[in-house]
Amino acid sequence: MKMSRELPFQGHEDNFKRLLDLYIQGRLPHALLLSGPEGIGKGRVAKQMAKAILCQEKDLPCGKCGSCRLFAEEKHPDFLPVLPENRRIKIDAIREITGNFAFAPLMSSRRVIYIPEAHLMNPAAGNALLKTLEEPPPDTFFLLVTHAAGWIPRTIISRCQTIRLNPLPDETLRSILTDAGVSADQALLDDAHGSAGAAMRMANSLAELPAPKDCVDLSGQLSSERAYHYAQQVVDADALEPFLEALLGEARRGLVSQQPGSEINFDLLCFTDKILEMRRRLKVNINPKMALMRLLLFFREPLTSRLES
Repeated sequence: MKMSRELPFQGHEDNFKRLLDLYIQGRLPHALLLSGPEGIGKGRVAKQMAKAILCQEKDLPCGKCGSCRLFAEEKHPDFLPVLPENRRIKIDAIREITGNFAFAPLMSSRRVIYIPEAHLMNPAAGNALLKTLEEPPPDTFFLLVTHAAGWIPRTIISRCQTIRLNPLPDETLRSILTDAGVSADQALLDDAHGSAGAAMRMANSLAELPAPKDCVDLSGQLSSERAYHYAQQVVDADALEPFLEALLGEARRGLVSQQPGSEINFDLLCFTDKILEMRRRLKVNINPKMALMRLLLFFREPLTSRLES
């Protein structure tokens, strides 16, 4: 089938066309699992597929029928998302959805169950979904999305057709960022590892924080006052993670760029270890402002202090 309109994602056109062709031929499996790195557009592909399944016209998805308009407004009664609560999908969320199976779809001839973070299902929720997948109701499609397929029970995966979406190539990533008004240098593209979501988070984070290259090259020139100013820009630990990823990428580049046979940059090696440690500690209860300030002042500390801290 020829794609006649612009899609709400880039880089996965072939995957979407293949799925759409299967649906038109009546061969689309009742359960799909879209997997791949975080932030590459898996959810956008799944939603566009759901829009096509629910569309009321032959030219799928037409974008003009009542179904497509309701879908665009996030009000379609036959599109049923299963969303996490406090970072977990519980059995009540699955039961609420399956309770609809006793009735026919309300508007379209089919319904779509959309689980955008399928890896967050707890064991009870997973078991409840498994029973449904073993005996799926008619005219119902399940679209599961995950960047952590290893956390999903194999029994559920075995009842889905897995579609692996790859990281975005640099040219696609650059195009997405340009469309969003973000200037992307090669270092940002390298650190994003093909993830538009990661690139956007890094770009937003770096707008408020020092350039990672400057942090690696400062060698103790950053003042306490300036470090304090930067630390105050950090709202929470989540806002700090993209900066740490970019900083880690810059430190790695500094290490691998050393000439063969030259003396190892021990300062930079310690700094890299400090970044990794801080990234791990963000998972527990630490003050991100204080942690960032100490990291930015790392090169001002005596070597013995760096080794002991």
